[in-house]
Amino acid sequence: MDIQNLTYFVFVDRYCSLVSQTLLVYDYLCTLDQEIELVWSKNLTVGSALFFVNRYLPFLDTVLLNVIFDIRHSSFSSDQCRRYLQLTAWLMFAGMVVSEVILMIRTAAMWNRKPVVNIFFILLTIMFMVPAIVFLNLELSSLEFGPPEMNLECIIVKIDNTLFIVYSILALSEVVIAIFTAIKAYQHLRRTQSPWVIRLYREGLLFYAYMLAFSVTNAWMDVIMPELGAPLQTLQRVFHSILCNRVLFMIFRGPGPSAVTGNPTFTSVNEDNRLQVQLPTFSPPATSTVSLSLDSESL
Repeated sequence: MDIQNLTYFVFVDRYCSLVSQTLLVYDYLCTLDQEIELVWSKNLTVGSALFFVNRYLPFLDTVLLNVIFDIRHSSFSSDQCRRYLQLTAWLMFAGMVVSEVILMIRTAAMWNRKPVVNIFFILLTIMFMVPAIVFLNLELSSLEFGPPEMNLECIIVKIDNTLFIVYSILALSEVVIAIFTAIKAYQHLRRTQSPWVIRLYREGLLFYAYMLAFSVTNAWMDVIMPELGAPLQTLQRVFHSILCNRVLFMIFRGPGPSAVTGNPTFTSVNEDNRLQVQLPTFSPPATSTVSLSLDSESL
């Protein structure tokens, strides 16, 4: 890698890392009051446990990314560099899997947790995770590091270009979830004028659009510049967590402040398209609405 490319890599890596951490901290401070109101004050459930993993794991892997960058100024060996990079990559992958699982559960709830839909999403999760794990492991196992340049350590000189496959699989999974969400949005929005339901579907579909754009960009960058890798992977990781948390906050709160009682849960959309936000108790309004309920039993 020549000096010019190395300088560009260092700049992009540092910039994306700092932007990601800034966004993560800013969003956390902006939504901490909602977390205290909607999650901390309730009993711990599987649903809230998933929320906490999705909420706080990015702090660990984004901090580790920054540490990895800083240790390039130290005298770390190639084995130490490899272990740190692999640990960070697997933590980021685990976090994105948690976010995807939460969104699949939410989408299955929109379909009233029909057995065929539940089975489909279980199979989709397996079909997504197994090849993604294989290709990510191939790339991380192929890491080779060269001598220090510009007083930096952990300079990658060889890597198998398979990361784009992982992001392509992720993009495909997001497209499938978006299609299932769009179908239900078309069915439900014709029968309700509930602002909460409209916002739920609108923000959910925008979420998928943002994540799809990140996945496609990272896959494309990994193909054309494999030595740089996926420069937006940290941003994608952080946005994945932030937007998923926003969706969960909206569902936990329900269509109005009075809807929040009991524990945050995952549940289903009723066949009569009325909103039943069981947290765990909610009396639906008289007007026809579309309902999602979340309870720990549905996770």
